[in-house]
Amino acid sequence: MHITPTAGMMSYLEDTSTLQVYGTAWADVVPADVVPTLTSSTATAYTIADSDAGNYLRFTDAATLTVSTATAFTAGQQVQIFADGTALSIAGGTGVTLGGAGTAGTALTFTVGAQYEAVSVFCVDTDTYRIIGNVTGA
Repeated sequence: MHITPTAGMMSYLEDTSTLQVYGTAWADVVPADVVPTLTSSTATAYTIADSDAGNYLRFTDAATLTVSTATAFTAGQQVQIFADGTALSIAGGTGVTLGGAGTAGTALTFTVGAQYEAVSVFCVDTDTYRIIGNVTGA
């Protein structure tokens, strides 16, 4: 049986212990040679940048993060976010589709469930992201 891949489909390759996601082509979720960095911030507003891909962001104050069309992650790239402040929200900018917690669409904002939670922003296709973790969307 042959299955045609669709955007967002994931595959685990046992022979190389690699997780891949399909956007317009198969891509490694985290390339083996990438060593993530941890960046701590007290910013109350932050736009996720290309350079954040594969890394960790820690927010120690209440903050709103934005995923914009300038956030040019490719399918399979992600950023891990630690919500160490009292509140953290992740918003989609104009033209960006966010999905998670049973909802998806444009102009959505996801709120992280509690202080000290960790969530991921995962790119599944151009300007299309999944918010993974304890979040609610509105």
